[in-house]
Amino acid sequence: MIERFVTTTEIAAFARNLREEERESSTIEKYLRAIRAFSTWLGDSPASKETAAGWKEHLRAAGCQPGTVNSMLAALNKFFAFAHWPECRVKYLRIQR
Repeated sequence: MIERFVTTTEIAAFARNLREEERESSTIEKYLRAIRAFSTWLGDSPASKETAAGWKEHLRAAGCQPGTVNSMLAALNKFFAFAHWPECRVKYLRIQR
């Protein structure tokens, strides 16, 4: 199994990619804030589907609203798609309206 690490180099490349896609600056900031929070939470551990799911549960336990959790997961899943790590993607929380 390949170990995937979220590095500052990967985050910088992701930021460049978001700018190339002409994303709004507020969107770029929001995505990068979420990726950095995930990276900090991970510490020296590799990224995986299990760690991403653990972060999702951590956010819920910290009292984040489901919409907030889903927006952070959207940023994380976008990063995983950019990094070609589709096996790390996680599902969003179901929100009943």
